[in-house]
Amino acid sequence: MNPSTARKQAAKAYPVLERCQMCGATEKLNRHHPDLKKPLVIEILCATCHAKRDQSLGKRRIKAPRTCPVCGDQFLYKHSRQRTCASTACLRVLGLRNAERLWKGHDKTKVCPVCGRQFWPKRRRDTACGKRECISALISRASSERHRLARIASNG
Repeated sequence: MNPSTARKQAAKAYPVLERCQMCGATEKLNRHHPDLKKPLVIEILCATCHAKRDQSLGKRRIKAPRTCPVCGDQFLYKHSRQRTCASTACLRVLGLRNAERLWKGHDKTKVCPVCGRQFWPKRRRDTACGKRECISALISRASSERHRLARIASNG
């Protein structure tokens, strides 16, 4: 019998699906046909149990478990791009590793020209560390530099 015909006959015979016969779930229910030649002999299974049953019968490919690169545990992936076991700790460590890899060589710290301390600038134009003494020293240096340049321009 054609598989689509068997499915249609089962859908007419069993329009309401109440719970999974393996685990008792009430959501994402399917009609599983152990033998398509008998369209009205079905098992009502949830999507997870249906996949397990098909794997046990050899109708679905069984995914080989992967090893989490962070914690070393074995896990079954849900998507081909999934690389970790998806625990919160492993995702956090993986995110930190990726950030280190991406930001390698992008050191944003600057050295204050007045006191010589390293600091993280809040804005790109910040040149001093932010202490009052350093900022006032920079302002006085800048004004004296302006005066010096004005004198040179007026003499020249």
